[in-house]
Amino acid sequence: MEELITLSPYSNKGNAEMRTLWGIADPEQLAALGKLLEAYAKEMGISGDEEARERLAEQILVLFNDGVAPEEIRRHLDSSPASP
Repeated sequence: MEELITLSPYSNKGNAEMRTLWGIADPEQLAALGKLLEAYAKEMGISGDEEARERLAEQILVLFNDGVAPEEIRRHLDSSPASP
């Protein structure tokens, strides 16, 4: 049986509206999400900017929670008008 990892709920304090998101990722998905965050942050030049990395991580988790597969998230980020 494959182990699933539950992503803890977090509050989106950056927006006026508070919301809580839940997600479940298997180890492979979690690893892919982490690699995507690291690579995209580096490409965007925000590796050392914690606030920008947190916003990017939030965007990635929102897309994942909306059902976007990890391998498709980058396409969504690239086409998003909002920057991390």
